[in-house]
Amino acid sequence: MLSSFVTVSLLLPLFSVAAVVEKRATTLIPKSVFDSVSNLEQYFTYNYPWGGNTHNGGARMDSAHVKIPSPGQLTIKAQYVTGQPPATHGGQQIAINYLSGAIGAKQKFTIPVGGGFIFSGSFQATTAKGTWPAFWLTAVNGWPPEIDMAEWKGSGKISFNTFNTSSELQWKDVNYNNPENWHDIKCQVRDRGNGKDAQVKYWLDSTEVTTHYGRDYVGKPLYLIINLQMEGSSGKPGPKTDTAYSVRDFERSVPYPSGRPLHGIHALNKSSSEPSVREEDAWNKFILKNPLVFPKELHAVNEKSSESSVIDRDLWNKPIQENSLGNPENSVLPGSYRDIVLPEVYGEVPCHETATVVRRKINDLITKKTPIPGSGKVFNKTSICQELCKIAEAHHPVKTVVGKSNRGPGVPSLNRFLKKTGSMGGGDSQTYYYGTMLLGKLRSWNGEKKTKGREKAEREFPRGHLRVDPATAKFYYAGPNGRDSYSQIARTQRASDDDERF
Repeated sequence: MLSSFVTVSLLLPLFSVAAVVEKRATTLIPKSVFDSVSNLEQYFTYNYPWGGNTHNGGARMDSAHVKIPSPGQLTIKAQYVTGQPPATHGGQQIAINYLSGAIGAKQKFTIPVGGGFIFSGSFQATTAKGTWPAFWLTAVNGWPPEIDMAEWKGSGKISFNTFNTSSELQWKDVNYNNPENWHDIKCQVRDRGNGKDAQVKYWLDSTEVTTHYGRDYVGKPLYLIINLQMEGSSGKPGPKTDTAYSVRDFERSVPYPSGRPLHGIHALNKSSSEPSVREEDAWNKFILKNPLVFPKELHAVNEKSSESSVIDRDLWNKPIQENSLGNPENSVLPGSYRDIVLPEVYGEVPCHETATVVRRKINDLITKKTPIPGSGKVFNKTSICQELCKIAEAHHPVKTVVGKSNRGPGVPSLNRFLKKTGSMGGGDSQTYYYGTMLLGKLRSWNGEKKTKGREKAEREFPRGHLRVDPATAKFYYAGPNGRDSYSQIARTQRASDDDERF
């Protein structure tokens, strides 16, 4: 039996009050949608959502081939048949050799200016000739847009497609090895940054596969469809045995601000199993900087705060634990990645990762010529310094070896940092600090999951590394052996905002 886990997440513009109010009133697709036929019919329609029961292939859809065999699971089955009248598309007749099923979400998905959606799931889909399972978005009014978030067309590959016209499209076919196994699929659909076009990013098994751009996608409503078509683009003849395509644990996650935190900050209750923010003041400062996306009663959780306090932390933790996917990818995002606000501890964004890790990731941005979100440019040494300086200028001054500054590094400073060695070589430089911020903002913007290494670093250094270079550090610790070793200094955690040990 084929199974899929599918999650749909919403990204809202950070400071759009109207969007927040509107989305809070929108009907959601809950986890229980496939628990019963009545639940399914509350949120989905049978057949294609525009009202048809055939589309570009050799299967005619009906509700009889869409089943709930057990609570939480949807199964679509394609059955080989004979004697069916043909379908007509584009003036041509198409032989109908199968009865199958399709469902379309009643809720439409419109990419908002400055925001977007993330669709993700774990799929086990057939790649046999003549079978054509798909998970896709298409225009409510006219055509395109169309985004094939996952499509298997009988070739042993998976296809990712974005259409601008029937002849102008972007596509990527990838070998789909071991189709009997589960494979993770993710698609991020968002405003490219110009309020008009969409950026569409695709992942397979946590590896980014490709990025497409859809012209004039923003503001246009889209249907969400799960279907099992046959033959057509997947070739013929198809199998004469039944083909099944199943989905379970389908969920349309609750949009922010109904309990969803920003940028991977989850629960404040230290007894929670979710990742927690160790410093309550850091969270209070953070949410007070962004009051428009927080209900007033959630503006402060620190009972000592002068703002309205939430005495019962469960008011905050409970909806977070219910709706959190454990990743920053479902966070509220602004129109520019640089405007993402990162949480601070003791007046700084904590540098959880070492200088070596930051150095490697910056080098990756340069060597891979990674696109700069919303600019049409790519990262190189010059453009990285420009981005770091813009981030620095928008940030408050932080302590450096030469005093407080927020100027950002130039290319010579970047070069010196990239040539350093050791886990904290160059740890006292602005490139390290603002590079940490750059990478954090990009991770949130791209909806990337935290690696195990990153999660481990956050656990070990919740307040961040002390920003020093052990090779040039001038301070000493009081200890039985006098000055600490390079490795001891490199593993020193920041103590507080008053730490003067530079």
